[in-house]
Amino acid sequence: QLPIFLLLIGILIGIADAVRSQAGTAALIFLCTVLLFQLSAERRRKLALLLCLAVGLLLPKFFFARLVAERDIFLIAHCPEYNTLTARHPLWHAVYAGFGYLQNDYGLRWDDTVSYRKVQSIAPGTVYASGDYERILKHEVMLLARQHPLFVFMTLASKTGVILCVLLLATNLGLLAAVLHPKPRPIEISFWLAIAFSSLPALATIPAPEYLLGLISFGAVYGIVSLDFVLEAAAESKALWCWTNQRNDADAGRVLSKPARVHVLVLSGEPAGAEKLVAKRFPGCECVFLSKRELREVGWRGQIKALGSLHGAALVFFLRSLSDLQEPQLTLFSSLLHRCRLTILADSDGHLVEYGRLAWLRVLPKVLLSAVHDLFVFFAAWLLLQIFRSGARPAKTSERTSPSIDLAYLYPYPLDAALAGGALSHVEGFLSGVADCGNKCEIFSGRTLPVRNFAQHLIPAERRFFLFRESLILSYNLRFVRAVRNSLKHRGAAALYQRHGRFTVAGALLSSWLRVPLVLEYNGSETWVAKYWDPSRFQSWLRLCEDISLARAHLVVVVSEALKKELLERGIPEERILLNPNAVDPAMFRPGCGGPEVRKQLGFAATDVVVAFLGSFNYWHGIPVLEQAIVQLLPALDTSTGEIRFLLIGEGPLYAEMRRNLEQEAGNRVLFTGVVPHARVPAYLDATDIL
Repeated sequence: QLPIFLLLIGILIGIADAVRSQAGTAALIFLCTVLLFQLSAERRRKLALLLCLAVGLLLPKFFFARLVAERDIFLIAHCPEYNTLTARHPLWHAVYAGFGYLQNDYGLRWDDTVSYRKVQSIAPGTVYASGDYERILKHEVMLLARQHPLFVFMTLASKTGVILCVLLLATNLGLLAAVLHPKPRPIEISFWLAIAFSSLPALATIPAPEYLLGLISFGAVYGIVSLDFVLEAAAESKALWCWTNQRNDADAGRVLSKPARVHVLVLSGEPAGAEKLVAKRFPGCECVFLSKRELREVGWRGQIKALGSLHGAALVFFLRSLSDLQEPQLTLFSSLLHRCRLTILADSDGHLVEYGRLAWLRVLPKVLLSAVHDLFVFFAAWLLLQIFRSGARPAKTSERTSPSIDLAYLYPYPLDAALAGGALSHVEGFLSGVADCGNKCEIFSGRTLPVRNFAQHLIPAERRFFLFRESLILSYNLRFVRAVRNSLKHRGAAALYQRHGRFTVAGALLSSWLRVPLVLEYNGSETWVAKYWDPSRFQSWLRLCEDISLARAHLVVVVSEALKKELLERGIPEERILLNPNAVDPAMFRPGCGGPEVRKQLGFAATDVVVAFLGSFNYWHGIPVLEQAIVQLLPALDTSTGEIRFLLIGEGPLYAEMRRNLEQEAGNRVLFTGVVPHARVPAYLDATDIL
C-alpha cells in the first residue's frame, strides 16, 4: 500500500505545483527526507518508493504541460499577436516589490506596478516576466543591497521577526514539547527543512497570510506531532511507574510514607537562610539542596531533565536579593518543567513570592514576546558581529587638540551584582592608580562601582522583554555605546579602558565610532573558561565578541606570561600586548595591621594554625580541589601543637554548596566569613598563618 500512497501523494504535490509554483515543494522535501533517513528498509526499496513518488509528481506536470501546449498552438493559430507565456514564476519581480514592506525613501512599495515601471524605465518595451525582465530586476536588487545594505538588512530582519512570531503561534506548546522530548533526528530535520522552505515566499515578498499558509500548516502539524510524542512518552513513563510501585509494594508488603520534599537552589546568599525559610514555610518537610555546580556543568539539556525529575511540595530559588535574579521569566517558566506544587522565589531579607503549577500560563504572552525579541537580537547580533569582525583591526584614531578627560573607564556589565571580590578589588586598585597619577577620568558603568575617585555615569539595562541574559547583554552593548558616545562626542577622551567580559564589544564599537584608542584589560579567555570551567550558552556569539574585542584593541593588558603567550598564538602582535603583573599596595597589606583583633573576633585561639583562602568561589580558583583538600587534610593533621582551622573569605557561584558540604564534614574547624569589605581584608589576611 505504501507505493500506491506515495504515487497518490506525488500526484497531489504535482497538482499543487501546477496551480501555484512551488506550492508542494515543502511537502516533497519532507517526504524525501523521511523516506531516506527515517524509514527502515533496504536501499533498493527506498529507491523504488522514491520512484513511485517521482512518477506521481511528473504525471500532473506532463498532463498540464500538454494542455498548455495545445492552448498555445490554438491561440497562435487564431491570434498571431499572441506571445507565449513563461511557465516560470517571476521571482525577482516579487523580490524587488517585497522591499517595499517597510516605509522607505526609495519609492518602493508592495505593488506589482513598482517592479514593472522600474523595468520599463530602464528598458522600455520589455515583456513582463520574460528572461530580460527578470535579469533587469535581479540587477536592481543586487544594486540595492550594495548601495543600501542597512535598509536591506532591516527589511529582511523585520520580515524574519514576523515569520518567527507566526511560527511560534503555529507551533504553540508543541515547540516546548519538542525541547522536552525531542523526536527522532530525521523527523526533526524533515520538519525544519519543510518549515524553512515554506518561509521563503514570505521572506522574498512580504509576510502576508497568503504567503504564510505553508509555514502555518507545517508549524501546526509539527506542534501536534511534538505533543503526541510527549504524551506517548508520558503514558509509557506512567505505566512503568505504576508497575514499579506495584512490584515494590508486593516486595515490601507496605507502602513507606516519606515527608514531602522541598527542593532548594541557592543562587546567591547563605544556605542557612534558605534552610531557615523552608523550615518556617514548610514545617516537617525534607529540605533537599540542589547542586548549582552540577546544574551548570550539565548544560541546558541536562538542566531540563534535572528539573523534570523533581517531585515535591516546592522548588525554591533562593537569592541574596530578589533583584539579583537575572532571568526572571525563564525561572518562573520552570514551573512547566518540574513537578512540584509550588515555585518560590525568596531572598535573605525574607521576601517570598509563590507561584502555582499553572503560573506559566500567566506569563506565556510575555514569554512569547520575549522569545521573539531574543530571536531577533541573536539573529541581528550574529550578522552585525560577522560584518564587524571582517577585516577587524584597531581603528584609526583622530587627533583631538584638547580632550576633556584622559581616560574613559568602561564597565558595561549591568548584571554584575557582586558586593566584593577579586574583580572589584582589581577595578578599585586600577582606578586608585589612575588617580594617584593625576589623570582625569570618568567612569561609565552598568552598575554602581565602589569607588569615589571619579565621577560615575550609570547606564542601567532597561530592556524588559528577554528570556536569556546573553540576549540582554548583546543588546545592551548598543545602549551602552550610544550613551557613552553622546556623553563624549563633544568633549573627547584621550583613551578608552575596558575590562574584558562575556558577550561584550562595547569598547571595540566605541573605539571605531569615536576614533579613540582602546586599552583592553584581558584576564583570560572567556571562550576557554566556557569550554572547560564555566559552561556558557551561545558560545558562537561569545567567540565572535572575544575575537572582535581583541582584534580591535590598540593595546591588550595582561597579568601573566601565560596570557601573553596565548595572545601571541592567537595572532595578536607583540607590540600591542602589555604585560602588567598584578601588584599589591605594601602600605595597606602589611604585617601588624589588625590580625590579633580579627583572630579574637573570629574565636581563634593563639595556638590555632589558621589556613586562609581569599577570592571568588569559582571554577578558575580551583574551589572543588580546595574542598577535597580540606576534607582529606583535617583527619590527617597533627593537632598536638595546635588545632588547624580553615578561614575561607569571599563568595561566588560555588560558595553555598561548598559551605554546606564542609560544615557537615568539618563543623567549626572551617569558618566561612562571606563577603568582607575591601578595607577590612588586610586585617583578615594578617590574622592567618598560611595563605
